[in-house]
Amino acid sequence: MESFQKLLIAAVVIGLVSGMSISIYYSEDSASKCEKTEKAIKNQSNVTGAVACFPPGVIDLNQTDRVQQGSNLECVCRRSFEGAVQLWAINKAR
Repeated sequence: MESFQKLLIAAVVIGLVSGMSISIYYSEDSASKCEKTEKAIKNQSNVTGAVACFPPGVIDLNQTDRVQQGSNLECVCRRSFEGAVQLWAINKAR
């Protein structure tokens, strides 16, 4: 019985460790474009205030017809600082 308990404990520990590692690996790899964009803005720029990026459709953004026809909207980023809100469209040329 003692060897069975040791085997069972070892299987549980191996399962937990492998599950946590796979979860961490996939959560970093499956970050959306908007999450990656938000992280890049925060890390590589001198922007003050809160920045959050969202997929298209979450925040309404009016773009000109010319911009809509010549590009694909990937993300909409919102920056709020001292009561002012700015919206940035992150587009990819077609």
